[in-house]
Amino acid sequence: MNRQLQRSLFGVSFAILFAVLPFTAYLLYVHLHLNGPSVLFPPDSAYYTVMTLRDLGYSIPHAVTKAHDYTGLQMTPATFTDANPTWLLVRSRVLYPLLSAPFVAILGLKFGMLAVPGISVIAFLFLTGRTLQRLYGPVVALIVTFAVSFSFVLTEELFFATTDLLALAFVALFVDSLPLHRRNSTGNNVMLCVAVILIAITRQIGVYPLALLCGGWLWSALSARSWRTPWITPALLIAPLTIVIVVVSEIISPVNVQTLVSDHAGTTGLASTLASVPGTVWSLTIADVHFMQNKDRILFMLFGLAAIFAVLRPRTEETGLLIAGTAAVYLVTVPIGVSVGMRYEIILLPLVAIAAGRVVQALGHRITVPQQGDRSSTSMR
Repeated sequence: MNRQLQRSLFGVSFAILFAVLPFTAYLLYVHLHLNGPSVLFPPDSAYYTVMTLRDLGYSIPHAVTKAHDYTGLQMTPATFTDANPTWLLVRSRVLYPLLSAPFVAILGLKFGMLAVPGISVIAFLFLTGRTLQRLYGPVVALIVTFAVSFSFVLTEELFFATTDLLALAFVALFVDSLPLHRRNSTGNNVMLCVAVILIAITRQIGVYPLALLCGGWLWSALSARSWRTPWITPALLIAPLTIVIVVVSEIISPVNVQTLVSDHAGTTGLASTLASVPGTVWSLTIADVHFMQNKDRILFMLFGLAAIFAVLRPRTEETGLLIAGTAAVYLVTVPIGVSVGMRYEIILLPLVAIAAGRVVQALGHRITVPQQGDRSSTSMR
């Protein structure tokens, strides 16, 4: 077993490649075959299904009819016009339908629309496993990745025909390319830019990627007592790219955040709307905690370990990432106003896995860690 752990492919242990990933693929297969359109195609999947059929050459009316006949979701050609505010939000999410088109052409709607989400889960675990292995070695990577693979949210709750899991895979790619306890190569910085662009055409997650870089830079700068840290160059690259993406996104998919927040909070005026934000943050947090307690104990344990780590080790870069990432997620979820089964919060999972890995490493005193750049250990000090 130890020999297999030491062997790896693209920085990922054979134990993860030949145990965790096939096991996860089996869980996805079971979910796919046990459930029909009512589970696999939630209401907003209607948009992506029609967009995929459109990319295959169907007219919008024909695509609407074909999608309705299979999924039973109510829609009309008027749904896909500028008069529908939801369509304004969704229409920029072009990558998932485009990637799904060849699978739908070969496999049909059910298996074709779920192919990309399934591949995304495997890609997410692969990338997260690689990040963990770089930081803590193969044993911790195997333990944490295997635990994550049992998450109900990951393999069942969010395994449906939407952009959620594809966005999560790209977030994992972004996190894997961060200058966390290393100096980034040019390739890493290019990959950060690529990941941000891919995320932007998959799903709107606001300033989340830039927030991670800012959080990592601020915490590293405070620790080093210098603004010159390995985080500064990636942050300066991603900042203007993020500004361009936000501006273009607002043109294509305009959203009035104040109106959304005030509608959910039942307030009028900017002052009362801002005053309602702490209450909304609290209610969303409690709802998410209750959801994980009732539906996904594995996810609850992982988020709990990350929270404990952040409290006990507030000065680490990992804590900076968690705080910045959580703040950015609330910027997205507060305007929504209601908890939706961790659909938006799930992008924190790569960071949560990293923090959980620090805890697992600290508990396993015999786990050795290779030298990483300018520091000799990633244990909880």
